[in-house]
Amino acid sequence: MLLHPDCFFYYSYSHELTGDLAEIRGNLLALHRIATLRNDELGQETLLNLLLHNYLHYNLYDQAEKLRSKAPRFEAHSNQQVC
Repeated sequence: MLLHPDCFFYYSYSHELTGDLAEIRGNLLALHRIATLRNDELGQETLLNLLLHNYLHYNLYDQAEKLRSKAPRFEAHSNQQVC
């Protein structure tokens, strides 16, 4: 079962509004691993952005840089992904 990337965004956004953003970091990492195993590029990129936002929100710059440096780069993007 693949979830639409919008679900990930609203999941993170709702926790950000309630101030519980740190509590979902483990879930976001697990979802990113699942998206990676399923070769879901759009899910991987969406979750990577959410994880980076999560790290930067709490000033965890070293962890954000480690994650960014190890993330795969996807060359082929549809117009929707570029937007």
